[in-house]
Amino acid sequence: MDYDRARQVLGTAENASRADIERAFRTLAGSAHPDRGGHHERMSELLEARDTLLRGTTESASTALVNVDTIQSLAMILQKASRNADALTVEMVEIKNKIQFKSVNRLKQFRLAAAIAAAVLTASTFMGKEAPKEIFSHEEDIKREQTRLALLTEAQAAFEKAYAEAEKEYSSSLAVATKDLQNAEHALATNKKKSTQQVETLTENLKAAQTNLADIEKRWNSRKFTISKNLNDSFDENHGMPFNFELRADNPDAAVEKVRFFSKGMVRVMRSNIDDLEESQASATRIWQSASFSLACICGLLSGLFTLRIRRIELTFDDLNDQLSSKTMAHRIIRDAFGASVPSQWSIIDLAEGVDRYAKDKRCPYRHLVSVVGPLSLAQYIAGRAKQAELLDVFEEMREGEFLELYSVRCKSPE
Repeated sequence: MDYDRARQVLGTAENASRADIERAFRTLAGSAHPDRGGHHERMSELLEARDTLLRGTTESASTALVNVDTIQSLAMILQKASRNADALTVEMVEIKNKIQFKSVNRLKQFRLAAAIAAAVLTASTFMGKEAPKEIFSHEEDIKREQTRLALLTEAQAAFEKAYAEAEKEYSSSLAVATKDLQNAEHALATNKKKSTQQVETLTENLKAAQTNLADIEKRWNSRKFTISKNLNDSFDENHGMPFNFELRADNPDAAVEKVRFFSKGMVRVMRSNIDDLEESQASATRIWQSASFSLACICGLLSGLFTLRIRRIELTFDDLNDQLSSKTMAHRIIRDAFGASVPSQWSIIDLAEGVDRYAKDKRCPYRHLVSVVGPLSLAQYIAGRAKQAELLDVFEEMREGEFLELYSVRCKSPE
């Protein structure tokens, strides 16, 4: 910096003394330091101008030395500015982490949940897992029908066994009685020339054989009815059998046929019911597996959509972050949020409202980001990055008993 430019910066006369130069420097530095809304560039310019003027003075070496108070004051100013810059950096990191948690991290959690659900449902489908018993269960019905079928089959077997034994006994007795009858008839036919007493005896034997044969037949009919009735009585309500019909003792053959017919029919019905229940259980399992596979596909699709959403938000945020690194682009973003012109002074709430309004416009490049993180968080990040780019001046005021941090743009909107 040349001598004339240095005098113009500090506003000193051509023959100003060192004391005048120092006084002018302290006056301007007090309003130009960053802690009071100044800039590092302005402070550096004042320091360079002061050094240039001091080197051109003809005072003694003892007075040419910089005042100790001035050096300490400048050191404190620079130290405080450094602390403020560090605090702003920490604040920006916290806001950035908050935005990422609200947008990307939360969506990543949803994506992970969808992916896990898809994996579980897919494994359930291809491992042949049966339908939940709490929803699709016919095991109790199948067991009940199988128990009834076992009871019916057991009773039917007992009936056939008893009938076979009774029939065998009847056939044996009938053969003996028939032979006795034939012998009596033959004896009576071949002994007609005998005495009357002998004839009467043979006749009595014949009648006895006939009576015995009739008794055997009667006992056989009674035995058939009893066996049929026992089978019928075993199908009462205690066993859950649906039929208990009346049998007639005067027609035992019909009773036997009726019991046989209905028992065999009931066996077929029960087996058909068991087959239907097992098929229904298998069908429920197939439906469950199909539903699981469909849900797995849906969860996989959601996971893919979450991935695309995450990538879109990351690209939008990275693009916004790159733009905020430039003063020109940062000012354009703030101007777009407020509309045609930026107010001379505004707060974070004002910027958040502007961001919310601008996000409703389809031309807004970060409208998807606003819908996820909210306008206030995004406004805080925009203002913080603009402060880091030294685009904004910060003022603190008390309005109606409330503390306000106000901002103003240092530069004009680029043409």
